[in-house]
Amino acid sequence: MKILEVNVLDRNRDECKLDKSIDEIKENILSKNLVIIKNLLSQKEAQEIREFSREFAKNNHDSCPEIDLNIPNFHRIDNNPEKSQVKRINHLYCFFYWNSETNPIANYFKRQFRLRNLISGLKEDYALNNLDDDFISIPSIQQYPCGGGYMQEHKDPDIGQKLVIDTILSSAPKDYKKGGLFVRDENNEKLFVDNLVSPGDAIAFYPQISHGVDPIDPDSDIDWNRDDGRWMCFSTLTTLSSWKGIKDKASPKPVTN
Repeated sequence: MKILEVNVLDRNRDECKLDKSIDEIKENILSKNLVIIKNLLSQKEAQEIREFSREFAKNNHDSCPEIDLNIPNFHRIDNNPEKSQVKRINHLYCFFYWNSETNPIANYFKRQFRLRNLISGLKEDYALNNLDDDFISIPSIQQYPCGGGYMQEHKDPDIGQKLVIDTILSSAPKDYKKGGLFVRDENNEKLFVDNLVSPGDAIAFYPQISHGVDPIDPDSDIDWNRDDGRWMCFSTLTTLSSWKGIKDKASPKPVTN
């Protein structure tokens, strides 16, 4: 598996200028190479997202509201939820563009969101605030806690979005020592990528590449009040029914080895 490094030359609110063309990035994604986009967010912006999330959790009870358009922002702790297609242990935060309280960090998500759409060959504002062809964007943050936070190995559909793009908000080994994001290479070997990136960098790859998060510092005890662990943000493109836990064309598929 080859790795293409892309540098952000300039950032302006929800847009960025890159040193590689969208076509070159797309070609590498479709060729099942790994793409690392350096400094999609500044380290200051990455830290702001973490602080915003922690403050939101302090001021709002964890909840699981009914999934629909115009849903309020929420956070919840997932401990292998029954309805989830892919099992996981993490703290999930969802901040939606239609809620004004998201405004302080909205542009950081939109920068990633627009890049995802451009590489996927979609219009820049596709599924931003409304359903487009039954698809909606879900701006999310995940904290995988020390003590075993993980995500089951899986493959995502390539319906709609043509790439998975995760922006890193934490630092290994500062925030955790073991575990982290992996992708399967052409030899079916795990390639761990967290040691290749810094806070604010984004990792992008083809959705059908098998990937997951190995348990984070599994020998520690989980403390949901701690700020360390593995943090990332993403804006996934999915259907409303899949988001509700109903299996459909946009649902991820667990991998069993």
